[in-house]
Amino acid sequence: MSFIEHNPISHRIDLMRARWHQYVQPDVQIIRWLVEPDEVQMVEGFFRLESSPHGQLPELFLKLATPFYEEQAYENAMLEEWLHRWETPEGQQELQATGITVQYNAAQYRQALNAGHDAGKILWKALEDFATNISGFDGKLVLFIWPEECAFPKKWASWLQQFLEPGIPPHLRVMLFDVKKQEYLQRCAALKHATTIPANLNMREAIRQIATSGNPHNPTVQFNQCMFNLGDALSRRKLREVHEWGQKAVAAGNKSGQISLEATGVIGYGSALFQLKEYPDAIRQLERAVQLTSQPAQTGDMSAGGVLVQAHAFRGAVYYRTRSWKDAEIAYRQMGEAATQLQMPVMAMEGWRQAAHACEKHGNRKQAFEYFQHAYKAGLGLDPETRKVTAFPLVAAALHLQAKALKETALQQDIETQLQQILGPHWEQQIRNYKASVPKGNRPMPEMLANH
Repeated sequence: MSFIEHNPISHRIDLMRARWHQYVQPDVQIIRWLVEPDEVQMVEGFFRLESSPHGQLPELFLKLATPFYEEQAYENAMLEEWLHRWETPEGQQELQATGITVQYNAAQYRQALNAGHDAGKILWKALEDFATNISGFDGKLVLFIWPEECAFPKKWASWLQQFLEPGIPPHLRVMLFDVKKQEYLQRCAALKHATTIPANLNMREAIRQIATSGNPHNPTVQFNQCMFNLGDALSRRKLREVHEWGQKAVAAGNKSGQISLEATGVIGYGSALFQLKEYPDAIRQLERAVQLTSQPAQTGDMSAGGVLVQAHAFRGAVYYRTRSWKDAEIAYRQMGEAATQLQMPVMAMEGWRQAAHACEKHGNRKQAFEYFQHAYKAGLGLDPETRKVTAFPLVAAALHLQAKALKETALQQDIETQLQQILGPHWEQQIRNYKASVPKGNRPMPEMLANH
């Protein structure tokens, strides 16, 4: 077996490095990766490797992940993120992990910001100053700008164009990525000293290589091959083949002797049927997954427990799609209960949240209030940074409205304190911005639903 077959992900990182050398000429300052949706994580992987001691390119890589909610506050927030690295022990540890040694006075930029100077200009100057004072380094600093949340992609793209258009300091480069068929950053790519790198990584083939490597007689390898073929049949919308490979995947999982693997096959089969709108058959498969995993989960099998939570989530999604609100409530409540028992706070919060929405759909607001309280309690089990990037702000905001209507003053004040802690004093506006970015009536499905 060749190295490429053995390590398809490393091979694709090497391809990205080769394309970087090909497209990033000395005068280039803006680099836009053009990727398929399944290649996005490879851009993150490329950044992680190149920003580590294992990086092979001559540039130094750093990332700004400031969430984008509104244009007016974004430059200030980006500068705050940069200064945070110098003003907190956590930020210092992050920089030390890169192996960078630098003589740098960040306090002057804090003073300039406090004095009311333009945050964007301060940020460019602070970054250029940093790049030119790194010990033993005279190359380019590559700034990877990737907001961890982006409520308005088009507005962010417009802001980014205006931010980059006046020019970038000579020791800096900016790295971005754009997803094909969306391509919000075309105007940025048309700016002077910009280039677009087509990724063309064929991640589906990489996944196939990973999934099917090993002994072909091993039931686990057979299972992976069946699941890959199931996904291929689904992409071509071939119902007969979906049934064929779904049943074979379940059989291979059963042959392995691993209940969680068999149940995963059942869920994959049910998910494919769901996406082909074969709803009754999908429900039958998902009920089967619940039956397979319920007893092992109760006796401490964490792997089976995780699959059980997924099965409940899928059942809720199917019932929600078919507008069977009471059935959706039950499925999502069971998801919340199972995830709580298994100490999976993010999934517990999502289960209770979706159960509350299903209750609202069939008019039981009293029960919805109780479910939102369960979701809020689950979210409080997360650290503040994690809360910020989950559904917790939406849960808290929904519960805040209900607490206000019911004159639950203590609960209302507690929620306000929590939201101010993670979103700042303008938390209400940030939540309004996020809600405005989601199409009306679009209730987020469990994340794994999009991955099958």
